[in-house]
Amino acid sequence: MALSSTCIWASLNEVKPWLRLEPTDVQHDVVLEQLANSVTEELEGMAQRVFVSRAITETFDSRAHVGADRGCAVRRFTLRGYPITSSPLTTFTIDGVAVDADDYVLDAAAGVVHLLTTYSAETGLWDVVLGYTAGFSRATLPARVLQLGAEMLAFRYQDWSAGANAVQSMRMGGAEYIPRSSWPYHIKDAVDALRLEVRGPVFA
Repeated sequence: MALSSTCIWASLNEVKPWLRLEPTDVQHDVVLEQLANSVTEELEGMAQRVFVSRAITETFDSRAHVGADRGCAVRRFTLRGYPITSSPLTTFTIDGVAVDADDYVLDAAAGVVHLLTTYSAETGLWDVVLGYTAGFSRATLPARVLQLGAEMLAFRYQDWSAGANAVQSMRMGGAEYIPRSSWPYHIKDAVDALRLEVRGPVFA
């Protein structure tokens, strides 16, 4: 196990002070790496955004977004990664045909693409491909993201230390689950604030 390239921490030494561990204490480093990676994934999933910069490719249904069949005037793509750091987009095709950079407007901060023209498509199903780079470098990650991540990691580490994840697993419908504590309300509220700070409560 190692820290993922998309983990919000580059080294365990960045988080050990939050756990009251010395840098020389490596006894549980494997567990910490696993927790750091999983906490990053949970934070991004709950906040509905990405934090550490990466290349992303997404596909959309042009019938719903471009209006090829209906002549719809609303042609908007809300991307899962933001802020977008590649402008123009690295890839934007509809039914295999490249969309010119002059034919769309990119709101890089919010991760929203507005198409200015109507494109025809053969099927209209999963035929729009957008590629881009989104997120922050580790050097520019907002301090509130790092602090929230550290609080989440400390909470999960405390769970593990107390043996919450060592209890007997449960089976439901053939799947196996291991009980663990729910996030405290102050963490949920902070994650919600991250989710809403740029786009607000309405997702188009």
